[in-house]
Amino acid sequence: MRHLLIAAKAPAKIRWRQLLIFAATFCSGFASAGTAPHPALYFPTENEAWETVSPAVLGWDETKLNAALDYAMQERSAGIVILYRGKIAAERHALLKTTDATGQLSRYGFVAKPPTPDGRSREDVASVQKSVISVLIGIAQQKGLINIEKPVSKYLGDNWSAASSAEEREITVEHLLAMSSGLNLALAMEHPPGEKWFYNTAAYGLLATILEQVTARPLQTLSESWLLGPLQMSASHWEARVWAKDRPEAVANGFVSTARDLSRFGLLMLAKGRWGKQQIFAFDEYFVSGIRNAKSDDPNYGYLWWLNRDANNPTGDKLIATAPNDLYAAQGALRRSVFVAPRAGLVVVRIGDQPGDKFSAKLWRKLAEAMHLDIEP
Repeated sequence: MRHLLIAAKAPAKIRWRQLLIFAATFCSGFASAGTAPHPALYFPTENEAWETVSPAVLGWDETKLNAALDYAMQERSAGIVILYRGKIAAERHALLKTTDATGQLSRYGFVAKPPTPDGRSREDVASVQKSVISVLIGIAQQKGLINIEKPVSKYLGDNWSAASSAEEREITVEHLLAMSSGLNLALAMEHPPGEKWFYNTAAYGLLATILEQVTARPLQTLSESWLLGPLQMSASHWEARVWAKDRPEAVANGFVSTARDLSRFGLLMLAKGRWGKQQIFAFDEYFVSGIRNAKSDDPNYGYLWWLNRDANNPTGDKLIATAPNDLYAAQGALRRSVFVAPRAGLVVVRIGDQPGDKFSAKLWRKLAEAMHLDIEP
């Protein structure tokens, strides 16, 4: 009331300005009283325990959430981590022990590595690595080292494929990112670049070579500097795959990681490139395009990221019908996944062995019910 009396005695122009400010402040306070704003993002540090948040505090159904976690572990998961706004809301791990002199784990074959000191699984996470490379390419472009619209030949020279030199010059770095190079697994031209989507790991593998060429650094050193070090992903590294020799469907190096380390990677994406007070990358057009349809005929694929529903095709088929529309994911063999659901503030990571049919859809149905998510058809 005092504010209104002061305003009444002021000149007309000032009086109206003060009344507008008061009204805006009053309405703002009223709105905030009726809504619960999202808490600020939390970023874990390596030297302190990762903060948790109780599912009950979030209003989740703990019984249903535990049922979802039980289901994940019954389906041969080695680890599952659920972050809400960066804090651990739930996690489960199958504690493992090495079973032979080589340090391999019989349960997971060649893809598993000696576990962490506390027994948590550390695995070659297969094509989840593609999304890691996508982020590194984006950072390289922001540093002015790469232009994804330029031909691959600009960075690798001629004869990097089985196509002719003229055909090679039509293939851009963006085509490799979007799986639309037109090349087959033998790197021979089958379609004009940009016309057909084809999941081509052999062509994708050239992106790591490009990164090493433009930075004059090995992929491991580069990753430590730009990504693994800042995020304190201390259990993650690139490792040569002995088994991949003479197999065009695989790349020479695997990305070895853990469920918790991959959660850090997912959190970086949820935070749009920020880690604490440090901006690892700007969430520019490249990264926006990377989690939307990136000029290919598959609306569920961006720049080496899987998309639940392309923002430019809101009525198209969903990758996972039971998950939020805006979800995107890094995905690899045996259903290893890093799911990011921005509007819900969630990161969900799953690693381990091959689960049953429609595992991701069943898991997200259970999670949606536990978290009371409104899933659009």
